[in-house]
Amino acid sequence: MQIGYNYCVGISHANAAKITTTTTTTQAKPAQAKPAPVKPQTAAAVVASSSSWNTITGSIFSFDGSARDSFYNAGSCGLSTYFASAVPGDMPLVAMSASVMSPHGASQSNSYCGKVINIKGPNGVIKKAMIADTAGANIIDMCMELWTSFGGHDGDGTTFPVNWQFA
Repeated sequence: MQIGYNYCVGISHANAAKITTTTTTTQAKPAQAKPAPVKPQTAAAVVASSSSWNTITGSIFSFDGSARDSFYNAGSCGLSTYFASAVPGDMPLVAMSASVMSPHGASQSNSYCGKVINIKGPNGVIKKAMIADTAGANIIDMCMELWTSFGGHDGDGTTFPVNWQFA
């Protein structure tokens, strides 16, 4: 395919009668699709985009019902200060394992803070919860509401395996 272009050279009002044109013929190059830019993914993005379940030990933080207040007001994520408008009043809160949290930042700068996760208990029940704190062990510390919905009993002190993924 050849494409012709006409360019007017040296036109001025005084020389309007003397128009010089130049025709240039070029070979059109076939269009090439540019690949979309690839954004580097962090480990957090890879886990966050994963639909697979991660297994961890479920634990109860407190049997007296104070877990939600403790996670909200004193948790490492600083929900009451930095995420207050993002926390629904009825959303259960959890403390996620330090081994899961540590690679993603410190305290409220942690990219997992305020993220909603699905937790599946050993009885098959799935509940949503928001990450509000960092637990010291390889566990998800949870409030009484989650604990009992997964089959835990008030005051029994047991732990059990749970699965989690980002919602």
